[in-house]
Amino acid sequence: MRHRTVMLCAMRLSLVSLGLAGVVVFSGCGDGKVKRYAVSGNVTVDGAPAEGAIVIFCPSEAPAEVKDLRPSGVADAQGAFKLMSILPGDGAPAGEYKVIIKWPSVPPPGASDREGRGPKPGPDRLKGKYYDLDKTQLKATVEKTSNQLPPFELKTK
Repeated sequence: MRHRTVMLCAMRLSLVSLGLAGVVVFSGCGDGKVKRYAVSGNVTVDGAPAEGAIVIFCPSEAPAEVKDLRPSGVADAQGAFKLMSILPGDGAPAGEYKVIIKWPSVPPPGASDREGRGPKPGPDRLKGKYYDLDKTQLKATVEKTSNQLPPFELKTK
C-alpha cells in the first residue's frame, strides 16, 4: 500500500513538472525565443550606398532575454539591409536601440587569413566614427509590426 502511495505521488510530481515545462516552452514564439519583428533599412555614406556596411542594433533598455541580443545586418549593393537576431531576416525584438555601423574596406583579391578561410575584412572606412557604442548618435525604434526604418545617412567627414 505504501509503495502505491509513493508511486502516485511521484506520478503527480512528474505531471506537474511536465505541465510547468510546457508553459515555459509555449510562452515564447514558435522557436522558444523572444518575439521578433521584421526590420529593414538603408545605409548611405556621403550619399552613396554603403555596400558591405555592418549594422548592429544594441538594446538601450531591455528585459533580460533581450539584453545580450545584437540584431545585425549587412548592406547590399543598394545599401539595403535586413536585421537578423537568430535566423536570417527574422528581425529584432520591439524596443529602443543604439545603432553602431562599421564599413570594412574590401580586401585585395586572393587575400585570406592565416587559416585560409577566405578574405579578412579590411579596416573600417569610417575610421570608427559610427562604431563606438558610448558615442553613437544613431538610434532606432523597433515597433511590434514590420519596420522600414529611415535611412542611416553617414558622412566620412
